[in-house]
Amino acid sequence: MTGLVPLAALGLQWTAERLVRRSGRESAAVVVVVAAMVFSFLELAIDPASPRFRTSVPPEYAAVRSTPPGIVAEYPLGQDPDQLFWQRVHGRSMLGGVPAGTPGQADEARLSLGDPAVPGVGEQLALLGVTALVVHPDAFGKGAPSVAGRSFGPAYALVAREPDGTSVWRVVANPAPALVSLSGGFSDPTTPATPGGTVGYAFTSPAGVGTIGLTARAPEVVRLSLVATPPAGKQQVLRLADDKTQVEYPLDGRSSVSVTVAVPRGQSYVLVKTDPAATSAQDAIVLAAPRASRTGAAPRLHAILVSADPGF
Repeated sequence: MTGLVPLAALGLQWTAERLVRRSGRESAAVVVVVAAMVFSFLELAIDPASPRFRTSVPPEYAAVRSTPPGIVAEYPLGQDPDQLFWQRVHGRSMLGGVPAGTPGQADEARLSLGDPAVPGVGEQLALLGVTALVVHPDAFGKGAPSVAGRSFGPAYALVAREPDGTSVWRVVANPAPALVSLSGGFSDPTTPATPGGTVGYAFTSPAGVGTIGLTARAPEVVRLSLVATPPAGKQQVLRLADDKTQVEYPLDGRSSVSVTVAVPRGQSYVLVKTDPAATSAQDAIVLAAPRASRTGAAPRLHAILVSADPGF
């Protein structure tokens, strides 16, 4: 404003002098100055807090207000200006909101929780405090198959289904004991899904060593479960390990894998290993549906602590 006000005054003076020279009347300058004053008065009289236009609220955001208090997960997860704009309707915190590829826990959660129908995702959403989902037809991104009309399993109760295919769900699952993420040595999740029907993560680490992240609010023994599929036509051994012990799982086709793990409070991990290492995504073991459940069994592995702060 310090720069604009003198420039505006100089511009007004230049305009007035030009009109006087052309018309030969000083009254022309008076008319220009009075017109500028009236315009400025009218502009300053406008209340900046008053909306300049009205838009109809999409019904899915009105439906969110009928769900219990908590975080809203809007699919597709990620940074979407439309989602942030309509957040003003329900006024709730949102899961996601970070650009794809952002380093850290937020993007790992986005990748791990990208399909709400995958077993264990509902429980992990509940752990994070998510109480409602808004699922758009393009939940898996542009170009992926539409999810309009789809159900996402017993972890959710339908609140509303809109004509454009968008649906609103209430999370009814019990919270998982830990958030599980394939945090190191894996490619981005596949879409469409793996042959087994869930989102898959190719174990592409060139060293044949990766990590599965575990984040918990309290120390607990959990059963870490996942589905492992070796490259087509090959047999391979997958190993889960801590810093002292490893457990081997021979893979001959799609296999269910599970191990009991002592998980501390905060962020920790177990190691994933295979030999030989993959040379491409097509030559890699694909892991799917990673999740943690409570168990009374003794732990075979002890997760390696990274930070005592879970971050949520």
